[in-house]
Amino acid sequence: MDKAPYVGNGCRQRTKCQLIKYFYEANVADKNYWKRLTESRSGLAIQEEKLKQLDQFLSPLIQMNQSIHHICVNNPDRLMWSEKTIYKYSNTGCLKTRNIDLPRKVRYHSRVKSKPLKIDKDCRVGRTYADYQRFVQEYLDFPVVEWI
Repeated sequence: MDKAPYVGNGCRQRTKCQLIKYFYEANVADKNYWKRLTESRSGLAIQEEKLKQLDQFLSPLIQMNQSIHHICVNNPDRLMWSEKTIYKYSNTGCLKTRNIDLPRKVRYHSRVKSKPLKIDKDCRVGRTYADYQRFVQEYLDFPVVEWI
């Protein structure tokens, strides 16, 4: 416990020692890390007063059939949030206006994000063109057939 990381995991006299002991448990530390990470990123990053002010400004304009994009472009000095953030607040129901009040938002379907295709690189070992050429050189009398 005299040097970093100041835990008694490697102490040889752990059972006989009278000092207060601290142990590092990686599983517990990892769970605490992920819990703190998810809690810090959940919820909205805006105070209720600011949200009310935003709603009082946006709702009348949206009721006049203006899009959020149009409002953001024409009022950059009054809005402190990005267009995407305002859409997020609208989607989560934080604003009085809903998606039904946004005509184009209702018309379009949400995009489905495709997952990237993962390929196991080990499946190519021994199956390259150079491997094929070596095989043909070794077995000259072996018939080569191409499947269509």
